[in-house]
Amino acid sequence: MRKAYTVAAIAVAGGLALAAPAGAFAADATPSPTASQSAAPEQNASISLSSSTVRPGESVTVTASGPQGKPFTVSSPVFGGGTIAGKGEFSHTFTVDKNAKPGTYHVTLQGRDFQAGAQLTVKGDTPSPAPQASLSLSADSGKPGDKVGITIKAGDLKGDAYVTSDAFGGKVALKQDRADGTWHGQATVSKDTKLGYYGVTGYVGSTKVDTVKFTVTEGGTTPVVGRSSISVSPGEGHAGDLVKLAVKAPSANPTGTVTVDSKAFTGQARLTLGKDGVWKGTARVGNVRPNTYKVRSGTGAETSFKVLGGGGHDSDHHGVTPVKPGDHKIPKGSVNTGMAPVGDAQENTNAALAIGLGGLGASAVAGAGLLRRRRNHG
Repeated sequence: MRKAYTVAAIAVAGGLALAAPAGAFAADATPSPTASQSAAPEQNASISLSSSTVRPGESVTVTASGPQGKPFTVSSPVFGGGTIAGKGEFSHTFTVDKNAKPGTYHVTLQGRDFQAGAQLTVKGDTPSPAPQASLSLSADSGKPGDKVGITIKAGDLKGDAYVTSDAFGGKVALKQDRADGTWHGQATVSKDTKLGYYGVTGYVGSTKVDTVKFTVTEGGTTPVVGRSSISVSPGEGHAGDLVKLAVKAPSANPTGTVTVDSKAFTGQARLTLGKDGVWKGTARVGNVRPNTYKVRSGTGAETSFKVLGGGGHDSDHHGVTPVKPGDHKIPKGSVNTGMAPVGDAQENTNAALAIGLGGLGASAVAGAGLLRRRRNHG
């Protein structure tokens, strides 16, 4: 029994003896960094740029600060001045290398145990596009005699500026404003210019700038006689016929109305403007006496139309076609009147009477025979 206790005690004592040095070693040990480890950068270092985008040859100011006045350097491969040393609060203006290629570069603040960084983008040294030349008018429409202002911005074009247009009677020279380099002028819509659309083309020197549209409108609705023409197709017809009307009127307002009047027609005809620039419409020939009638348009144009007689849709007989000699056929044999037949002499009398009446019906002939018979027996 005592022997077993002795062995157990020895085992416990041995365990305590081994544990004590291990605990003491763990408490006093301080691990040293390995060759692959480095000190963590301190977080109170900073760097900023006056501009994040520059072009070659331009300047940028770098503002930096390090912890507790420790020294550091600021550098970037895009700075022509290389590396600059500083400490504490630091500010320095760098010039971007004139030969720097477009791209994004790092600007670095580096201390012994701290660092910070920023990015700087260098754009290509592409020149700004030259301003484009342009042409503008103070109004896009006007009537003969109106004044129209003209402006041409020449951009990088060289030479004198002017415009040409049939609406203004040809070429109109402009004067340059030395303050802003633009060209200004004034044109007058020609008094003999016809209604319609015209192009106004601007030039600087021999170079065309642009062409804009200008509309010449009329100041009133009074038609200009001699500038329009009218046609009727066909040129003659019977009452009830439908005829086609066409008016060429360059002086007419495109948004207005052109009318045609004639005693030959049932009423006033209103025409519409076609894509070919001709006003078109139709008219119905009225129930009038055969004759030649004047046809006039509201634009002042005039022509004539002949109304034919007979055989039309609406003649002087008001729709009843007259019987021509020989069209009526006399019935052969006796006429059935419901009474006893009469002699040959009486039949001849009845036939002659039928011809004299111009072809009245069989019932009329029978009535005439009955009247004659009553007289003979009276």
